Formats: sequence, C-alpha cells, structure tokens
Amino acid sequence: MPRSVLLVLYALLVACQTTSSTSPTSWPAQAGADSPDVVQPAPGAYYPKPPRDYAAYRTWRWQQEPTGSAHYSAAQVRDAVTAELERLGLRERHDASADLTVWAELFQTSRLQQVVEPYGGSQGFAPHVGAFGGGWNAMPRVYAYRRNILVLNLELRDSDDGQAVWRGHGESPVDGADRTRLYQAARRALSGFPP
Repeated sequence: MPRSVLLVLYALLVACQTTSSTSPTSWPAQAGADSPDVVQPAPGAYYPKPPRDYAAYRTWRWQQEPTGSAHYSAAQVRDAVTAELERLGLRERHDASADLTVWAELFQTSRLQQVVEPYGGSQGFAPHVGAFGGGWNAMPRVYAYRRNILVLNLELRDSDDGQAVWRGHGESPVDGADRTRLYQAARRALSGFPP
C-alpha cells in the first residue's frame, strides 16, 4: 500500500515538471511596441482625469431662463438663485465668456407626513424589574397629513466642455408666496458647492 501511494505521488511530481502551454517558456515571443499588431492605448488612458479646479470658476450665466411655479414667478426664482451664487463668490455675466452655465427648475409637490404621539406608559421603573404598572391607552396616536413642498433643482455645467459640475436640489415647505422659502430652497440646493 505505501509503495503504490509513493508511485502515484512520484508520477504527479514528474507531470508537474514537464513544460505546458501555460508556462512562460512556451509562450510565443511578444510583438514589439512598433508592431502593427499591438494596439497602443490613448495617452492618459491609464490615469483618472484630474479633479476639477473649482476655484477657477468665477462667473456664470443662465443656460435658459428658469421656470416659475404657481406661487413664484421666473423672476423671483432668478433673483433667489442669483443671490445665492453671489453669496458663494460667483458673478453673473450675460455673455458667452462665463465659466459656468446654470439651469434651474422650480416645482411644487406634496408629501405625506406622519406624526406619532405616544400615550400611556408605566408608573415606574425598577432596576431589575424594568417598567411596571400602567399601560392604559398604550396605543400611540398617528396623524398623517399632506404638506406642500417647494423643490428647486439646480445644475451647473462647465461652459468649455459642457460637463455637469454640480447638481443639487433644495426643498422648503410652501407658505403662500413667502420669498424666504424660495431663498431657503436655493441655499439648500447649493449647500455643498463647491465640494
């Protein structure tokens, strides 16, 4: 028995030492870099694109006039976005030499919001027992109501290559035509810019 095991192991060892098609010595010679068979990668294909220099962006212009909603006109949306971009140090230009183009969309939607009011409970708490007593009217009351929400979507694009530099949206509850809600939505839409 031990002799047959040794013979099998010896046969496996000899089989491992022979050259196979996967060993480097049996591979064909590689074509040189100047050979037409070799496809050369494009320059810079191995490296990721350099990060954007957000400090170079100093001016902006509208890609198209922003849209208004039932409560806010397009001029009010334009004023809110302009004020927020100026707060960030970006100045508006009306010609094509601006660094960024800005697109804005304003719409109103409704959301379902739930409020839970817990009632009942216990009369006391003991260290090794936990809560005890009570339990009257232990079911919480759940109220659901709809809220009107103002949503402002913004997109900033590089004027040179047309790539999106920033996308954001800001939300604010609607209270009639209160302009501060629109300014809050614009501030929230640009809250992380520049990243």
